[in-house]
Amino acid sequence: MRTHESGLTLTELLVALSLLGVVLVCCVAALSALFRAWQVGTALAEEHQAARFALDWMVRRMRMADRFLEATPSAVTFEADLTSLPGPEVHRFCLDEGRGVLREQIGEDVSSTCSRGGPLNAWEGARGVRVLRLRFTAFDGENRVLGPSDVGRIARVRAEVVFDRNRSGRFEPEEDLVLRSEAAVRGGR
Repeated sequence: MRTHESGLTLTELLVALSLLGVVLVCCVAALSALFRAWQVGTALAEEHQAARFALDWMVRRMRMADRFLEATPSAVTFEADLTSLPGPEVHRFCLDEGRGVLREQIGEDVSSTCSRGGPLNAWEGARGVRVLRLRFTAFDGENRVLGPSDVGRIARVRAEVVFDRNRSGRFEPEEDLVLRSEAAVRGGR
């Protein structure tokens, strides 16, 4: 006497397991791609935030300038009373081109080279975004561009920083991050 048994054959079971495996592989691949996209997006946001911080820091400090001592396309030096110490201290912003690091030199650190001073876009133990270019443009009270010898008439300074977002080592307008900001200076003429 034979009873009617229902169930799956070995072939049907192998086909079902194969299909389930393909679905699982597709799900893992999709989740992996989503995770990589999230990581890239987060890294870009952090780089942009660090770049914006560096530029904002420079602009905030330049707004507090009492008197400019140097204003070239590649560096600005000024006096500002930003500490609790009596009297103003000398500040300089420049680009350490060999390392791609924006630097703020204060007091005794101020020099004609940009190899020392506090880094604004890189810090100990972390990799910041390399800076390809730093440009300053100084204006007088009537919006005329000033030359390096006109530091006594500076009313506004524009800073432009180019960050090497794709780490190519060269300026690529479609790929790199270009940030600009301006500071109407406190001691402006």
